[in-house]
Amino acid sequence: MPLKIEFVDGDLAGRVLEFGDDVETIAVGRDPDRCQVVIPPDERTVGREHCTITRVRGNYYMEMAADRRVSMNGQLMETVQMLPKQCVVQIGPEGPCLQMTTVRADELAATLPQEIDAQSLHRRSSGAADAVDVQALAVETKESSKISAIAVVLSLIVLGLGVAVFFITQDEVKNIEKNQAMTNESMQMIEGEVAGLSADVTSMGVDLPSVLDEARQSTYLVILRDEDGDEHPFGTAWVMAPGKLATNAHVAERFNELTEDELIILRGPNGDREFVAMGASIHPGYDSFAGLWEDYVPIQISATKDSDPVRSAGIAADVGFIYVDETEDIGKPLVIADIEEHKSLQPGDPVGYVGFPVENMALGGVNMTNPVPQTQVGRVTAITDYFNAPAHEGNDLLIQHSLPATGGASGSPLINAQGEVVGLLSAVNFIVVGGKRIPSAASVNFAQRSTLLEEMESPDVNAIQEERTNQWEDRIQTLYASGRLEQRAPEMDDLIACWEAMVATNSDEEIVTGSESVSADIFPLDSLNINPLAMGAGDALGASIYGKQIEMEVKAGTDYLLAVEGDGTVGVHVDAGTSSLQIVDVMNIKPNLKAIAFRVEKAGTISAQVGATDPSGTVGYELRAATISKSTPESVAKAAMRRWIRDLARQDGRKLTGNLVRQWSGSMQPSDDGGVAMESISLEGSAKWFIVAVSMDHVDTNLSIMNANDDLVAQDMQPDWYPFVSIETSESETMKVKLSSPRGDTPYRLFLYKAVEGLGQG
Repeated sequence: MPLKIEFVDGDLAGRVLEFGDDVETIAVGRDPDRCQVVIPPDERTVGREHCTITRVRGNYYMEMAADRRVSMNGQLMETVQMLPKQCVVQIGPEGPCLQMTTVRADELAATLPQEIDAQSLHRRSSGAADAVDVQALAVETKESSKISAIAVVLSLIVLGLGVAVFFITQDEVKNIEKNQAMTNESMQMIEGEVAGLSADVTSMGVDLPSVLDEARQSTYLVILRDEDGDEHPFGTAWVMAPGKLATNAHVAERFNELTEDELIILRGPNGDREFVAMGASIHPGYDSFAGLWEDYVPIQISATKDSDPVRSAGIAADVGFIYVDETEDIGKPLVIADIEEHKSLQPGDPVGYVGFPVENMALGGVNMTNPVPQTQVGRVTAITDYFNAPAHEGNDLLIQHSLPATGGASGSPLINAQGEVVGLLSAVNFIVVGGKRIPSAASVNFAQRSTLLEEMESPDVNAIQEERTNQWEDRIQTLYASGRLEQRAPEMDDLIACWEAMVATNSDEEIVTGSESVSADIFPLDSLNINPLAMGAGDALGASIYGKQIEMEVKAGTDYLLAVEGDGTVGVHVDAGTSSLQIVDVMNIKPNLKAIAFRVEKAGTISAQVGATDPSGTVGYELRAATISKSTPESVAKAAMRRWIRDLARQDGRKLTGNLVRQWSGSMQPSDDGGVAMESISLEGSAKWFIVAVSMDHVDTNLSIMNANDDLVAQDMQPDWYPFVSIETSESETMKVKLSSPRGDTPYRLFLYKAVEGLGQG
């Protein structure tokens, strides 16, 4: 039966494509060289080769990778799914809609019903197309082989009647028997391969929809009911045993933060069941890892030479329990995968979850009165330790997967094709837009291995975790030693420096950036009121924040940074007031240091809320305005040097400044690979030095420092036009400076600074 495809909307609306029975494969995407159905190139939500339609015995199957979205009649399709006789599919999340119609042969009578029940029909339809084809081929091969064998025997009998006396010998009879035995052996091999293929198709997850549907009745929405009776959904939990529901630690710990008039409610699908939480517990590794990460707060140097905090893949051992008194009608406990099943889990395996994503979703993501759980299907993408690295057995506790999720789905059961819970969805890769977390399009998210739940019930859990915590600390030390991370926690000056560099990078002009303080204050919290300030930390609702509102004058066309630092966890929020502003970035450096970067479009007065969670402590804020100047070699070199001095001063605990010792200028000489220049520098005595090169034409430039023996001392090979390095000497020595670029005649300036005691102009 031919296939007709019609564009329903977009620039190609009304266009019709027809594919005859002789076309077995039809690719759909933006690549005109590889696709038969070509989507306009500006439809960026559609892949170059987004999906494929394959014809198998009169039926058409659509197949796509797990990270490619195709919807049929408004529902997300599986990675392999048979197309009905007529349907509308949407390619990509916001791509064009195509109407698919299978054209029947009019001269043939309709096929009679095949008496296949609905459940079997669903299972057969969702199998992979190639599995159906291979199985059919195997059956044909079996029948063909039997017929061939019979034909061979009949031919030999006829031949034997005519000339048996002359040609048939005992050896030939044995050969015939041998050939027949080989035919039988081949048939057994084909039958074995077909049976194996059937098992493979089952392992691909064709039964996942029914498995997940069954799990829905054991999955609950976790809701905070405040003192006013208002309800706030913030997580998902599921039945592990009568009276005990499993979830994330960051969801369960909210129970221990309840005030006298607050409750945690667990509401079942459709609102027909509801329970009140009576207690909670969390895995001891949750607090251990959080403490380690907050103590270190790893910093990595980005391509623009900024210090960026490294965001962890959620928090380790993020599992816990919520307890309820009632056990009747709570739902069937879900089965947790055993250790052997976990050992066999590997990237590519199908998994799904049932849960209640709510953050930044339409209609609030869920109807709290009659909640309907969402079901997602994807695949395992990697199994690692909590540092995104390979791990030995027992420490491979982070399951990475392609299931889309957002806040509220935390705690959802991650279920394999056998209906067993292998993990708990715990964290989402996200970007921050306008102060809101938006799930990243990369669709690689995180889950905790479900063995951690069983570990919580072990009497040896604390001893197990103590050993694991030591391993985590060693792992962090190894990362620092690799040179990819700096072993220090970021402070206010790091935050300001990152923001200044960000403003410079985003500017349309060639500028470097400094900043000046506009307003600052520090005050105790014990006399302030509780303020329901959004904290934006995971999908927990956050603790009460003690803070106050401040007002500040701002100027049009200026970039500002409002930074807050205090005891406990701090919060900050900005309202435009009488001005007009655009939020550029929300910078959550660590729990007690956060900031909001914004650009003012209209002068006026802004209002801001600042505060912290520890009423016995203090909180301080500072509003800084960016100051800009035209880019010159001197200003670029001085800006880089000041950043170096800031880092040195904090590390050494001294007042330092950078003195310009010498500067050079010249042009690189042509070489086989571009341009090269060599300079010699004399460094006197024991000191710390800073060397920065500036390409006058903004051509990518590399900088290397060698000692007298041509040993490499330091280098900056990042792709930018102002490379710099810092070195330290214990005595006077002469070193070589090598500059290189892809262009032979690149002009440059070279600056040498020395760190000295005291304050100066720099």
